[in-house]
Amino acid sequence: IYTSGSTGIPKGVMVEHKNVSNFLFSLQDTVELESTDVVASIAPPAFDIHVTEMYLPLMLGAKVVLLNWEQTRSPSSIAQCQHQHSISMMQGTPSTWQMLIDNGWQPYDGLKMLTGGDALGRQLHDKLLSSGSTARFYNLYGPTETTVYCSGNEAFLDNPRIHVGRAFPNNHYYVLDDFHQHRP
Repeated sequence: IYTSGSTGIPKGVMVEHKNVSNFLFSLQDTVELESTDVVASIAPPAFDIHVTEMYLPLMLGAKVVLLNWEQTRSPSSIAQCQHQHSISMMQGTPSTWQMLIDNGWQPYDGLKMLTGGDALGRQLHDKLLSSGSTARFYNLYGPTETTVYCSGNEAFLDNPRIHVGRAFPNNHYYVLDDFHQHRP
């Protein structure tokens, strides 16, 4: 799978099957995806988050709806696809969700929204959670080298801090201070 990581220079990353399996089972436990869900796939196949959009639903027998490149650039096309196919899970970077919100889109009942890839700002966090719908929102974190995401949690409107959640099983992360010393 490919990433630009923190450098901005595209590079290929090799991941092992067992790491992909661990990631998918961990994410399934987090977002509670079921075989009855319908997942929108908006990422190109070589992009790391495509693993989430394609393999997670197929692992569970859920339906995947593929959007083409033009559709993923159009907020109205994404919204139309969501309505037409009863999309129940969609993943997007914060900028994708912001693009939708800026064009009048609102979270709807039953939608599982996943985000990662960039820092999630408070304003977008609050807009996605204050629609009055029963939509659920998950903030995920991880470099491609850890097999897409290595941590995540469900976000709530009344949570005073936006964070990346707990490490998924078989993953660990450490917070270091300015001197690269571990902070307990």
